[in-house]
Amino acid sequence: MSADVYHSARLRSLIHAGAVAQALELLRALPAAGWVLHGVELPEADLRDITLRGAQLQDAVLSGADLRGGDLSGANLQHANLYGARLARARLDGADLRRTRLSYATLPGADLSGTLAMWAGLADTDLRDTDLRTANLFSANLTDACLRGADLRGADLRYARVSGADFTGAKLDQAKLDHIRGDRRTRWR
Repeated sequence: MSADVYHSARLRSLIHAGAVAQALELLRALPAAGWVLHGVELPEADLRDITLRGAQLQDAVLSGADLRGGDLSGANLQHANLYGARLARARLDGADLRRTRLSYATLPGADLSGTLAMWAGLADTDLRDTDLRTANLFSANLTDACLRGADLRGADLRYARVSGADFTGAKLDQAKLDHIRGDRRTRWR
């Protein structure tokens, strides 16, 4: 058994046993690469400045978690629940956020460049000053999201739902906006 698989199994057993504090200590103490944490449940956890680059976090429950300043670049968060999570200044560049639930999350100043966020739930999400260059937001739900000052250059927003979203000051050069679905409440300037 590889060290990565052993540590991932140890972490999961600690969480399952209710020893969340010990699990978080282990998570912070070991090298970041290679975590396999499918379906891990850490709601409301304090994960500030955590490094989880390339982690496998499909179906994880991180609702309300504090991930401010964390590094989740290249992580696989497909179908994860990050409802209301705090991700200000977090690195999620190149992450896989397909069908991830991020409604009511706060991500001001976060790096989501190059992310795959097709069909992601981003309703009522704070994405102020977020780097979303070349992000794939195809058919994402951005209803009532705040994208003030966000950098969306080259992003794919085709078929995205943007009713009530605020794009004031956002950079939209070369963004794909075909079939975008907004309404009179959507603010573009």
